Amino acid sequence: MNNAFQKFSAVIFMLLYSTLITAQTPETYVSSTVVKFVNANNTGFGFANPSDTKFDSAGNLYVANEGSHNVLKITPSGQITEIINTDGDGVAVLLIAAHLYIDAANNVYVSGYGSNNVFKITANGDITEIINATGAGGTAALGGPRGITGEADGNIYVVGYDSENVFKLAPNGASYDVSEILNNAETEANGLFRLLTPVEIVVDSNSNLFVTSWGSSNVHKITQNPTTFTEIINGGGNGKVGEKFGFPWALKIDSDDTVYASGHQGLYKISAAGELTHLLDVGSNGLDRPYDIELDRFGNVYVAGYVTDNVLRITPQGVIFEIIDSSGDGIGNTLDRPYGLSVGADDAVYVSSYGTEAIFKIIITETSSRVDPENVKDLNIGGFRQTVALNYPINLEISGGVPPYRINNDSPSLADINLNNSSIRIAPLMLGGLVLRAYDSSGQSDLLFVKISNADVKTFNVIDTAGNSSDAEITTTISVDNGLSNQELFTVGDFIHMRAFIKPATEHVNKVANIIIAIIESSDLDLIQLMDSQGQFSVFTGELSYFSEILLQEKNTIDISRGEYIELTEDTIGEYQLYIGYQIVDEERIYYNADPILITIQK
Repeated sequence: MNNAFQKFSAVIFMLLYSTLITAQTPETYVSSTVVKFVNANNTGFGFANPSDTKFDSAGNLYVANEGSHNVLKITPSGQITEIINTDGDGVAVLLIAAHLYIDAANNVYVSGYGSNNVFKITANGDITEIINATGAGGTAALGGPRGITGEADGNIYVVGYDSENVFKLAPNGASYDVSEILNNAETEANGLFRLLTPVEIVVDSNSNLFVTSWGSSNVHKITQNPTTFTEIINGGGNGKVGEKFGFPWALKIDSDDTVYASGHQGLYKISAAGELTHLLDVGSNGLDRPYDIELDRFGNVYVAGYVTDNVLRITPQGVIFEIIDSSGDGIGNTLDRPYGLSVGADDAVYVSSYGTEAIFKIIITETSSRVDPENVKDLNIGGFRQTVALNYPINLEISGGVPPYRINNDSPSLADINLNNSSIRIAPLMLGGLVLRAYDSSGQSDLLFVKISNADVKTFNVIDTAGNSSDAEITTTISVDNGLSNQELFTVGDFIHMRAFIKPATEHVNKVANIIIAIIESSDLDLIQLMDSQGQFSVFTGELSYFSEILLQEKNTIDISRGEYIELTEDTIGEYQLYIGYQIVDEERIYYNADPILITIQK
């Protein structure tokens, strides 16, 4: 790989995720696009009162449904299956599927609030009831289980909302040893903090447990070996003036063992050292009865307003933004009583609507404005076309579409396409070949792959109409569309700001699409690198990676550099080609908005 290419790719990565030059603190503008992901009409299974949602490591989304007593699995491609229903394991039933937990092996655990049990569903579909109403036996019964969590060693923890206790399930071969860790009767007998109707449970890296108790308006911390329990937050906000914490519900814990807890009066953060911070109050922030909490990899916290029918995002800097309200997707699919929150690998937020029986996907976009340095130059990708003209008649072996083919929809020529003096489109992500935009016999446009022996050379071995083999030279021409330049010249010391422009086909407007960005170093045309959603480049090997996901409009502007600038250094000197394209979600076909912009960086 060319060394300058490596360094230029690395610089683009830094541009996406670092502030390399800042003239002033930027003002960030946040927008969210909401699309209906799933509703009761398109699952093919029972889908009523969706509650908890969780992702596994493969990107599958699981949804527990309290009303239809089942759990659905939704793959990244949108395929929906039912992994458990009221039949349970065939002996014990599942009623009111409440909460979910997924372990590192992608086993799914679901609590049956109405059936007083917990089921484990393995990745290959085996279903086992791992605890039932008898709990640990004797007086340690399980009633109305809700929250579930687990550890890497296989220990599972579950709370009994009705039985007001906490259980540990330690793996023992194919079964579990069940023990009761804590119950409300025990706390009352010792004059300690009450454990009334516990809802949620999480575990930190030291096997400490944290439990929200709805009825006693507090959060307990439970240590193990030996077992001790402490009230770390209570209904009075631990005595802080003007701060209350009534009826807590959800818990989340991050990689630093910081715990987040929601209650009727707002959202709290408890550090690993026990420091309490009131992150969000209700009322003034348009939030009432906060329910589920979710965290993303950027440190943002999301909280669902069960009464206000909305979801808020709180940034690490404390900026609050409403990412969805009761209007849902704005086209008739409303949000009513948001319950479960999850963040996918695509950084989109998924929220279950308990009342309208739907899952919404929320795509969040951020843009920034700042005072530009004097020598900032815009680098705009898109809005131009490069054409290649062949000067020799050839017969092509074409794959894709439905033959016969024509160059354009008005052309009388069909099966035998003669490209003499015609223009064809270069497509970026096809190594060793060209792509011809043609129309099949039904008038459908398709991208048809044309195999070429060597993409590095400017001549191709072709077969003429008589069957004779010879080399055909090609010439390239550039045409400008929409007034944008197809070539950019930069000098070491310049700062660049990158944007992409997409004008999709009319039939693609209002569809969700994955954006593809590719870079090619001109001296190494066989090497193509794709930029993923983290801003990292990887060599194209046939597997696509996506920069971001958007809802397509008639005209789309994408801030690739996300409001940042990079200074070009001598390490980046060279010639490059940048491409922009898109793929409609759930379609295999890729649409190239424009051919590459040619970038030269010189001293």
